Amino acid sequence: DLGLKERGSHQYEELALVITDWNQSMPQELADLLVEFFETRADQVHGKFVVHLDLHGVLPRVLEAIVRNRAYFESVASSVETLETSLTSVDPRLDFLPMFPNLLSLRMYRPEFPHNPQSEEYSVRLLDLNLKYLEDVAIVSLQSSSGVFDNILGRLTCSGSQSDRAPQDYGIQARDGQKNSRQQDPTTMWMVGNFDEIRTALHKMGDCMQQLRGPAALTPDLLLSNFLLRMTKLNIQVEGGMVDTIGKIREIAGEALNRGLDDEQRAQRRKVLTTIRSTNRSDDPTETLMCLFDVTSLPLGVAAAGGTSLYSSEADRVDEVMTTVVPRYCTIPTKKSVSFSVHSSMQEDVLIEIMEGDRPMPRDNNFLGRLRVPVLPGSRDTQIQVTFDLDANSILTVVALDRTSGNQASTIIARDGSWLSPSEVQRTLVEAERYRAEDEQQRSRAVARARVRDYCQAVQEDLRRLFEHNSEDAAKAGDLQQVEGAVHEVLGWLRSTAAEEDEIETRRRTLEDVVNPVMQSSNLHSFVI
Repeated sequence: DLGLKERGSHQYEELALVITDWNQSMPQELADLLVEFFETRADQVHGKFVVHLDLHGVLPRVLEAIVRNRAYFESVASSVETLETSLTSVDPRLDFLPMFPNLLSLRMYRPEFPHNPQSEEYSVRLLDLNLKYLEDVAIVSLQSSSGVFDNILGRLTCSGSQSDRAPQDYGIQARDGQKNSRQQDPTTMWMVGNFDEIRTALHKMGDCMQQLRGPAALTPDLLLSNFLLRMTKLNIQVEGGMVDTIGKIREIAGEALNRGLDDEQRAQRRKVLTTIRSTNRSDDPTETLMCLFDVTSLPLGVAAAGGTSLYSSEADRVDEVMTTVVPRYCTIPTKKSVSFSVHSSMQEDVLIEIMEGDRPMPRDNNFLGRLRVPVLPGSRDTQIQVTFDLDANSILTVVALDRTSGNQASTIIARDGSWLSPSEVQRTLVEAERYRAEDEQQRSRAVARARVRDYCQAVQEDLRRLFEHNSEDAAKAGDLQQVEGAVHEVLGWLRSTAAEEDEIETRRRTLEDVVNPVMQSSNLHSFVI
């Protein structure tokens, strides 16, 4: 199939060769074919182009064949765009692998050729040659050399700057003009290692980011051509990582990507899609996580009575809690919806207040905006669907729809001064953790109070209908007045008390004991779920 000695009939234009022989068990015939194939590569218009080359294990004959044909592999005609290597037992006398000047993707494994001291120098030379053009760099198994990641990131920091080395410094032919246009393409960085190695690597990356973003370093040319500043994907694999470890790496990665930027610049920087995976094997799917950047730094939500119903624009807003629509660490872009009821069947609109924060009480969160939606009065079954649409640039569009009438309203909240800064987000998270127990108590109290109010309001609406139909029945009217008085008493008690959830629930059950017999005799049953 490789087309050697007229063997095979397939006419491939591009080849991806993955050659693995850790156990030195490759059949002699196959080794001979590979040696011949690499030795005979030449600048042929109709030739088969090797675009992806993986070399793993003990491959002395294959490596020698590639080296013997160095002139081709280091020429403009060389077609290798992806190189992945994890070799061992390399002859230290071997004049090492070619430079492959058209590389776009470089995967470096450590220990890489542990018996050959040229290996680290070779990796650095490959980077120096291809700094402006690489789109994908992976560093795997960092533990074998503490300095390899520093060297690699140090070279990537220089890419696009005046300190770049020209390809001819190594005697390699330069790329053609078409390749030069790729130096502005997005880039991807891969990191594989244990927690300590990844943490060290990310701290080093943050140092490099800060260096690149210094006032003297940041030029238009650098922004367009530097590998790290062009990065749109960061893939991290933690060997044996657990959930708490991944959470820490997520925070370190976020800090590294933002190093050297103020709050406004952080909001405007190029978004980096970051994947964090764990190699830990477990039956629990939560122990293998994928986390994507950018993510929501705080929950986004709506203030609602008891967390479930929306007040009108004219109502006194009491017993509200924040209902989360978009949770924290939700990947961006995202679109999520939550449905709410109306607080009163008589209201003619709903007022939706939008906020960000990690605490249950609206007053403790950051207000972002509001919108008003007209609704049809007369029914407590009206449902308001609120949709949060957060795009890739973190611009939030909120749409509220009355599913009964079809009325809707929307608002757009851009990334301006209304959002919390990263330092304010951090302070908010610290406060949320500090007051968690107290906040939960307040939330439970507000929800319990709202349930009682909703119940009282439902009873009052039923009473109005019953009074209309029983105005001439004195006995029945007396029962209804007794219920009405009990309801007013509970509402007055709610306005003046700071009772806890248990006491509020006891008061509601006592009221039900008064209400239910009267309502059941009238075939009406008021309740709140």
